[in-house]
Amino acid sequence: AHLWYLPAILGAGLMLWVVRDWSSARIFRVALGLFLIGFTIQYVLNFLVGFDQLTHRNGWIVLLRNFAFFGFPYMALGYLLRRGTVLDQLGSPALLGFLALGVVIMTGEVWLNYHFLILGGYFDLIGGAFLVTPVLFLLLTRVRGIPEGRWLAPLSAAIYFIHPIFVYPLEHWMQIEPMLRAPISLVASICASYLLLRFNKLVPVI
Repeated sequence: AHLWYLPAILGAGLMLWVVRDWSSARIFRVALGLFLIGFTIQYVLNFLVGFDQLTHRNGWIVLLRNFAFFGFPYMALGYLLRRGTVLDQLGSPALLGFLALGVVIMTGEVWLNYHFLILGGYFDLIGGAFLVTPVLFLLLTRVRGIPEGRWLAPLSAAIYFIHPIFVYPLEHWMQIEPMLRAPISLVASICASYLLLRFNKLVPVI
């Protein structure tokens, strides 16, 4: 289940190859439409069905974490950023404003999930993230040294592969609640990833 992104990237790449010559506006509309479909399915399932009713705990992953609803929308955003978008014409203060707006939306969405959707389930498609992701990416490209930094991709990969080592023990063995489990897992994953990259210089593993 942890490698769900591999078929998602493959399928999304094939979709993007098919539509690569479309206009930027048309690609964005398709990406946003697919994202909203997945977003809606996610909330309907959580609100009406409930995660506890599934016979397999990963049953919803195939409906949400796939190439159509998850992979293509974000890959399309990256492709459009490479082409050039309206966001590129904005100054950093304006981008910071959009980033703050996205963070507020994400925070509100998470708060609503915790307080009103009592049924357990996955919330992979976070609405605010569709705004935060491209804005944050553009801001990072404007920081000196980061666009050329070869450490960023290995660090990101290491964090992704390592974080279950901390998430599952904290959840199943120590039973730490999610609001505390998330920051602990993040800090531990970053520290462990840094050590892994240092070790990687001696023995290539990533």
